[in-house]
Amino acid sequence: MSSAKDTSEGGCWGGRRRPSQARRAKAAFFTAPTDPAQRRYEALRAYFVEGLTARAAAARFGYAPSTVVALVRDFRADASELFLTRRPGPRSAPSKEAARAEAVRLRLAGHSVTEIAELLAAGPTPLNRTGVWEVLREQGFERLPPRPAGARGGPRRDHPPRTRLIRWPAVPLRLESGYAGLLLLVPGLVELDLPAAVEGAGFPSTGEIPALSSVLSLLALKAIGRRRVSHVDDVATDPALATFAGLESLPKSSSLGSYSYRLSRRHDRSLLAALGRSMAGTGQALGRDFDLDFHAIMHYRSSAAEVRAWR
Repeated sequence: MSSAKDTSEGGCWGGRRRPSQARRAKAAFFTAPTDPAQRRYEALRAYFVEGLTARAAAARFGYAPSTVVALVRDFRADASELFLTRRPGPRSAPSKEAARAEAVRLRLAGHSVTEIAELLAAGPTPLNRTGVWEVLREQGFERLPPRPAGARGGPRRDHPPRTRLIRWPAVPLRLESGYAGLLLLVPGLVELDLPAAVEGAGFPSTGEIPALSSVLSLLALKAIGRRRVSHVDDVATDPALATFAGLESLPKSSSLGSYSYRLSRRHDRSLLAALGRSMAGTGQALGRDFDLDFHAIMHYRSSAAEVRAWR
């Protein structure tokens, strides 16, 4: 009788069940969730139901306090959307899952995204910077605040030299370049009379860099697939890119960024109109060529045929 009563009441004392070891192990499913959606749910439940502060809920579930504040804001705006997985296709990335534990350990040790990617590259679970940041974001980490240069890890990049107009050598030179193919565009640009189009569109010059060289610098980065001018420093001294722009080296990212902000829609429209007229005059718009600049457009529907096509 006593044993049956204890079992039915779960070994109650003071109106509460005495937690067994097995029960405590199962409780970790709720107190230390590993699934990101459940982790968000438990943090919000602690905030709204248990009355924890954002700081206390963040400490319990491994978030930054500002992340919990953002979760509360999004939950109040539209609770039905907060726990949905919107992206179609595979739900897991093996490389990210393999590196997840080590990436989290390195972030807890104070390493930046770049440092973590470099350390992972030397081990059995390499992961690029984008993958590292996605893992850390899923785990509730925020970006590190700016640190002094002496406190940062990883290799140091040499600053590009000062930009000047190219001084053509008196004798032919042979230099190594990873982007020499870009120079194949030069005849086509000459045929389009790009210098006249840039001048007619009123593109501004600077004290040391003519407008044409600035435009060619931006075009060079676009042609080699650099999505942002902030990524120029790694290739600024490439001889083919610099020669393409008529410079000894490409302008620094700060210079190109400032130049871009000086441009307006009027400059772009005038340049495109002039190039369009030139293409019609040279025959480049007659359809003998086709554009290989394709862009993938993500499709967010659940149709089986469309999902298979996307994969």
